Amino acid sequence: MLRISKGIADYQVMDATFQYYVIIRSGLPLADIFLVHINNQYIRHGEIDVQQLFTKVLMTGTILPMQDGIPGQLKSLQNMLEAGIVPEIEMGFQCTHPYDCDFIEFCRQPLPVPTQPHPLPLPNKGGECGSRNQEALDEFKAGLEYPLYFMDFETIFPAIPLHDENRPYQQIPFQYSLHVANSEEAKWRRSETIENNFATPLLHYFFLGTPPTDPRPSFIESLLGHLGSSGSIIVWNQGFEMNRLRELARDFPDYAPRIEPLFDRIVDLMVPFRQKHLYTPEMNGSYSLKAVLPALVPDLSYSGLEIQEGGTASMTYESLYYDTDPKSVARKRENLLKYCELDTLSMVRILEKI
Repeated sequence: MLRISKGIADYQVMDATFQYYVIIRSGLPLADIFLVHINNQYIRHGEIDVQQLFTKVLMTGTILPMQDGIPGQLKSLQNMLEAGIVPEIEMGFQCTHPYDCDFIEFCRQPLPVPTQPHPLPLPNKGGECGSRNQEALDEFKAGLEYPLYFMDFETIFPAIPLHDENRPYQQIPFQYSLHVANSEEAKWRRSETIENNFATPLLHYFFLGTPPTDPRPSFIESLLGHLGSSGSIIVWNQGFEMNRLRELARDFPDYAPRIEPLFDRIVDLMVPFRQKHLYTPEMNGSYSLKAVLPALVPDLSYSGLEIQEGGTASMTYESLYYDTDPKSVARKRENLLKYCELDTLSMVRILEKI
């Protein structure tokens, strides 16, 4: 039996097995069957080399031994349909993987409002639990060093590399937003406007690439120009930004000496929420930015934006590679800037609540 390539999933082998069964029994001649998948080790140099981009795997020797099991599976499915009985199976992972089931809307029932098994009060509610949480929050805040840099990246990861030295599905940072409390003397103060929460003004820097140019060199140069040599770099879910920085240091080694010192300065604002040091029932058991923000800062919302989550941001930027309408391009760029800016401003406001 042929050893299956790493790029082929089990469900794709089953799909090919069934397709072979249908084609042969339809009377069509079929000598061999192949599966073609992206070669994730391909690195672009100049024009796309289609022969290197795709890997073709001969499947005939793998699926022929599986043909004998197809009639029994078809009979089982037919019996289920004829019985007219809905299988008693709880909805779960299998409903959306490897793709959405066609019956997902039929099976979906109204769900109760999610609750947290052991909800923790806000630390200022008092009590032993709240006191312990407040100590953890105080320790978190004590570890912050001014200036504070609130940083967020957006990336694309196209299947077909858009730039030289790129692999398929490689994460390419194309945008950042950076809010900066640029003074060690800055103090948090309650206020109606975020600008007045600091003794000095809150600064905002940003970068957005310009397709079809590779955004990464300018992205790095711009970011390093604003991060300074000291101060906490605050992110939400540090693994994402740290991995992108590591990849930039790898792909652009001339910048590595300036990128590597950043890692020790990065602070993950998600940690107090993931560890439930600060929790409200409105977070519905989630510690994502999109769940924490409306719970703690209801006056700040993504609802009025054209782009409201990272996936849409990625697709919007990729579309700029092919968009030739200046008005459309300008609108998309404005929407991207507004979305990414709100990500970092959200972190500013959330830290204020802490």
